[in-house]
Amino acid sequence: MKCASLLFVCALVTACGSEQKPPSTPPAAARPAPAAATTYQRLQGKWQSTTDARSVIELKEHQYIDYYDGKEVGAAAFILDRACPQEAGAGHPGDNEKYLVQPKEDMCWEIVGVDDVGLELSYTARGNTLNYRKVK
Repeated sequence: MKCASLLFVCALVTACGSEQKPPSTPPAAARPAPAAATTYQRLQGKWQSTTDARSVIELKEHQYIDYYDGKEVGAAAFILDRACPQEAGAGHPGDNEKYLVQPKEDMCWEIVGVDDVGLELSYTARGNTLNYRKVK
């Protein structure tokens, strides 16, 4: 009986002495990195021309809206595609493609670069480059 009591006390001490620790958060390297923004997501917002402060474009959802001197002067639907219409590779829209296309207007720009502060477009019909800065 003494042995059984002693075993019971030992088991009780062992059970009370083991602390339950909450699960730890995995180290940053083990956590998946947040998904990078798509080209489509980075394009969203208002952009002011760096050469004419009165010229602003807004890319809102799939609408391309032109403003001049604070007034809306035009709007059209846009998509992002692998190429301009009538070129090889066209007809494959997606959120990370490099051409901004207004299909009904038959207009196309190559997206040379876009980030949180700047947008550079090359109008493919004339080859001129348009630079914008993000409007806060």
